Amino acid sequence: MNWTIIIIETIILTLAFTAMILIPLVKNPVWWIADYPEDIQEEYFKTHERIPSKFFSPTVLLKKGMALLIALALLLVVVKLAGAYDFWSALGVGYGIWLFIDWYDCFFLDWVLFANMKKVRLPPSTWTRPITRRNTTSCNPAGACSSASSLALSGRDFTHGCCAKNSIMTIDTTNMCSHLQKKLFEEDGIYHRIWIALQNDPELTAVVRSRQLHIYRNGKIVLVLAGKSAPKVIREDSVNELLLGSTS
Repeated sequence: MNWTIIIIETIILTLAFTAMILIPLVKNPVWWIADYPEDIQEEYFKTHERIPSKFFSPTVLLKKGMALLIALALLLVVVKLAGAYDFWSALGVGYGIWLFIDWYDCFFLDWVLFANMKKVRLPPSTWTRPITRRNTTSCNPAGACSSASSLALSGRDFTHGCCAKNSIMTIDTTNMCSHLQKKLFEEDGIYHRIWIALQNDPELTAVVRSRQLHIYRNGKIVLVLAGKSAPKVIREDSVNELLLGSTS
């Protein structure tokens, strides 16, 4: 067997393995979430939309299966080029190369690179700031609001005339879809009742993500509102009943 070729092949396969792991992670940090411990997965899914992450789920099996087939195909080519002359020599070369890559994955990728590379980390629950309440609004005996609900809208203060049970909601709508803003904040908007519910119910919070409004109850996502597409119900909740009769 040619050891020079084996060393070159090991370097090439290590780079290919790095690209196969790193490129999807940079584009979508949740891509390999099935490899995280279950307690980390559950903590992440408390404030994010749940996706298939169990080992035997079709999505995970498809990802793992494709990676396995690619690895086997590359190893067959590698051991052939390395000059393996029988089964045991091919097994030794293949196992040795993969063992090096496995150690490289553990000791460098997991312990060094990913631990210090923010782009591949799971988005935390504080990645976007939830709507906050400040108990400063009060109503006069006639029922008129003495101070209105205020929110940051494209860098400006947007005043929404609504008395919200002694609370003010503040939300950064800079990245919120303009169509969704109209549906949510204008009095004749189809989601305006949900906006009122957000102010009245202390268990409800919301964040703006990907131009959509993600609504949570006690930290668990229940509903996603978009500007043009239909609302997406994640969990059964009383706030979803306010969608009845509304269209996107």
